Amino acid sequence: MGAPSESISVVYEESTKVAFPSFSEDGKELCAVGVRKKSIMGLIAIKIYAFGIYADWKALEEILKPMFDPVPDKASREMYSAIVDGDMGLEVRLEIVFGGLNMHMVKKIFNDNLRASIKNFSEDEHGELLERVLGEAKEDIKLPAGSVIQIKKLPGYVLQTQVKGEVVSEVESKLLCQAFFNMYLGDEPLDAQAKASFGKSLISNVLKN
Repeated sequence: MGAPSESISVVYEESTKVAFPSFSEDGKELCAVGVRKKSIMGLIAIKIYAFGIYADWKALEEILKPMFDPVPDKASREMYSAIVDGDMGLEVRLEIVFGGLNMHMVKKIFNDNLRASIKNFSEDEHGELLERVLGEAKEDIKLPAGSVIQIKKLPGYVLQTQVKGEVVSEVESKLLCQAFFNMYLGDEPLDAQAKASFGKSLISNVLKN
């Protein structure tokens, strides 16, 4: 992916230097950036992708302000749960930073994470749902560094996945939406610092606005 135009406001993920637009294509605002690392043989933590979490602040305000009055000084577990469970616009934009990946490898990493997250909401692994998220994408698709994957929660609990600008799936499932965003905002997030940054943005930009 080419460097963003200088006229576009961006935020850099510090460890990877990946630039994320301050606003998504449909107007959601960037509220946290982070990096997904994976240990190899339990020894080396490889950076797989950088990510940005985008949210519809207006929708969050409408849902959360009536729930949290007075406004606390820091985000709580209940706040994160309300966002994970709620029917409002969210997006995670992933940019691959580890070279040599293909869709088969990404599917395995993605499905392992999502399968573990689903267990927070259901005793069933729901393997059929997992397969539908990236199932349309051909496994031999090359994903060199700079490739972008966007996963969005659309109204009505629809989880939409785009790979390099092409929509590869749209799955209507509250469970799938919960499990996916729980990976980033739940009790065991993929990047704890990114979750904390999201919470700070939530308090300052939504609840105290």
